[in-house]
Amino acid sequence: MKKRKYETVRVSFQQLGPIVIDCLAQGQEVVLMVTGNSMRPFLRHERDRVVLKKANDPAALQPGQVPLYQRTNGWFVLHRIIERDDGEQRWLLGEKEPLPSAHVGGGVQYTMLGDAQTDKEPGIRPEQIVAVATDFYVRGKRQSCDTPSYRRRTRLWHRLLPYRRGLLLVSRLPGYFPRGIRYIKRHLKQNKKSTET
Repeated sequence: MKKRKYETVRVSFQQLGPIVIDCLAQGQEVVLMVTGNSMRPFLRHERDRVVLKKANDPAALQPGQVPLYQRTNGWFVLHRIIERDDGEQRWLLGEKEPLPSAHVGGGVQYTMLGDAQTDKEPGIRPEQIVAVATDFYVRGKRQSCDTPSYRRRTRLWHRLLPYRRGLLLVSRLPGYFPRGIRYIKRHLKQNKKSTET
């Protein structure tokens, strides 16, 4: 039996968007190649893939989830929810208790942030959300977004937001990133112990 040859065709999501949205509306799973570096270190440009499903209730998404949404300028973006504000309570990624709302009424709003970014994107509405990531293919291996270890890593990475730029610079050096993460974990634990006493 002859092996088929496949040709890779590059198209922007703006061109592919209507087809993807139609597939999602029919309840199909869509797998797309990650382009861009805004979700490093969890997702790498043109190496990893994301598995998307239609968000059945876009207003019910929680901090930590990764939706595909459309900005007001028409661009489609895949970033992590770091805050959900429903007009009464505000839930932050990594926090167990809600805070008072930052805006009055107006329904649910999300604040998004790429894992490699430091500038937050507030004011994303549920109607802008097209799909939500359920799994990722990282180095060819499928990983669920719902595992406790994945959620722990994303919460830890969010807590390291003040150090993010430096960590991302170090992560480009081979072998240094895991050691840097272990160092910062130890540093955070020591700071927590010293503030408790």
